[in-house]
Amino acid sequence: SRELTSSCSASNEFSWKLALTVDDYPWETRWTIKDSSGNKVAYGPPDGTNYEKRSEYEETGCLPPGEYVFTVKDRGGDGLCCTYGDGKFELTVNNDVIVESDTSAFKRLDFPFTAVDVSGSVAAVDGITTDSSSSTQTNEPTKNPTKNPTKN
Repeated sequence: SRELTSSCSASNEFSWKLALTVDDYPWETRWTIKDSSGNKVAYGPPDGTNYEKRSEYEETGCLPPGEYVFTVKDRGGDGLCCTYGDGKFELTVNNDVIVESDTSAFKRLDFPFTAVDVSGSVAAVDGITTDSSSSTQTNEPTKNPTKNPTKN
């Protein structure tokens, strides 16, 4: 993986990158990063659009120190891999992997994390899986997911 070059203006800001590959049903895929007040600081795809089938995307931005929640949704409830394509996602902050996808089915996954301004380090907080659109509970996310869950 290549180094993320920071274009963040403030010296204490953290560079983030989301690498996303969508499956055969890209219109089901949405993601957000929200701050501790619940404000969206980043999201995709852009309003009024959908991702393209089996395409790769890279989103980047800057975050000041603080607490955040990365949420990824799959409206179909089957996740991004592997029945209908080899979709995946990986969120990095200052080149540290915060979360990587696995092959589990999901409608919604929430991954809280904290960008800590201590010698440029980032601390990840345990992820929590929720499924707010159904009465069934989803599986806990993999605590130590594989580095590259899907190979094309």
